[in-house]
Amino acid sequence: KYRVLFEVFPLGIAITDNEGNIPECNKAWETIYSIDCKKHIGRSIYDEEWKIIRPDGNPMTIMEYAGVRALRENQIVRQIEGGVIKDNNEITWVSVTAAPIPLKKYGVAITCEDITQKMALQAEALRMSRLASIGELAAGVAHEINNPVNGIINCAEMLINKRDRTGIKKISAMIIEEG
Repeated sequence: KYRVLFEVFPLGIAITDNEGNIPECNKAWETIYSIDCKKHIGRSIYDEEWKIIRPDGNPMTIMEYAGVRALRENQIVRQIEGGVIKDNNEITWVSVTAAPIPLKKYGVAITCEDITQKMALQAEALRMSRLASIGELAAGVAHEINNPVNGIINCAEMLINKRDRTGIKKISAMIIEEG
């Protein structure tokens, strides 16, 4: 029953030995990392080949990896978010949780949830929020400009419609003030 659960669970799962080497992983892990499970076998969680970035785009250090932390600290490390950079430079965003396995010769169980879609939605929401802020700013600026422009237009119309030349200085001063 555990083998079936391991294979069909939608989260990527890898198990390490007490040295951090991976003796097994499931198909979801293979899909997330785009590397055949057979190539993961024996690979170390301390390996420099893992290409993981933080949500801010900077490289994540090996000591920040959830599996490494759980193995070193001997405690559960939950929901560390990062981006897996694949060979084609595509990024799969994951949330990783790792927990020590309290059995001799075992290290940690690592689970990876693909959160790429969630990250894309958050980025889109942030973009929309910024656009809304820019729209509000533009509306405020337009309002602040509209009032003096209307004053200038009104003064210019008064000058055009003025039959006698009295008050031209006053109207001209108003145009300069509004401008």
